[in-house]
Amino acid sequence: GLVMVGLVNREGLVTAAAYGATLQLWNYVQMPALAVGAAVSAMVAQNIGAHRWDRVSTITISGITINLIMTGVLITLLLLFDRPALGLFLGSESPAIDVARHIQLIATWTFLPFGTTIVLIGTLRANGSVVPPLIILFLSMFPIRLGIYYFAYPALGGDAIWWSFPLSSITSLAMAWA
Repeated sequence: GLVMVGLVNREGLVTAAAYGATLQLWNYVQMPALAVGAAVSAMVAQNIGAHRWDRVSTITISGITINLIMTGVLITLLLLFDRPALGLFLGSESPAIDVARHIQLIATWTFLPFGTTIVLIGTLRANGSVVPPLIILFLSMFPIRLGIYYFAYPALGGDAIWWSFPLSSITSLAMAWA
């Protein structure tokens, strides 16, 4: 988070304000992903403990489905009503609203693969596998997200920051799935 704020701050005051407001809204979008991931982890752990391995896949797939629906609805609502939602944090006449809307359009959908990753990682953790998820999340946050930023910045400018979110999220999903 601190690294991303540092990168965003390089883009100027308006972008920093836009990102701050966007982060506030993203906190609400990611809540279902975290809650469903925790619920899946608990249910999978209970079924593993009961030696009901036949239920693990169903629980995981149900968690992914529920997560995609809940998060998808929130993302849709946020993108449809982004100007009034951002106005709550920035004021309705702020020049940061257009920048925040741009950020939202590029990066908000990243919470769909993020939520799926969280459910898959919850399933792994329920089975006692804690190191691979840690490595996956570390890789997706640091070398991958920052690598995307640094390699794409010459071509995309500040948009490289926003594109690093969905691209690193898709990469972490692929690693968790594998």
